[in-house]
Amino acid sequence: MAKTQSAVYTGKRAVPQPYDATLAQVTVDFDFPTAAPAAGDLFELIKIPAGIELIDYDITWPQIDTNASPTFAGSLGSENAGFTDLGAVYESGMTPGRNAGG
Repeated sequence: MAKTQSAVYTGKRAVPQPYDATLAQVTVDFDFPTAAPAAGDLFELIKIPAGIELIDYDITWPQIDTNASPTFAGSLGSENAGFTDLGAVYESGMTPGRNAGG
């Protein structure tokens, strides 16, 4: 299992930090690795601070899998306490490739 982290996750790119109960939209760009992802790989996008709740998300990606039956499927969620797998899954079975958006 490989882990790939975004520039936001590693702190190389700053995003707005919460300071009150206001809704905030944060954009996280992610560069896929050159090696093909394998089952179980984790893409760590952002660390959500304690007390902050994710209420919605939108995923947009290029056409990375154009097979008639996409071979890449992913899930979106929060990592478990050991950072080894997803502990909570928000969306599963996402298959990019037929459309440019996820």
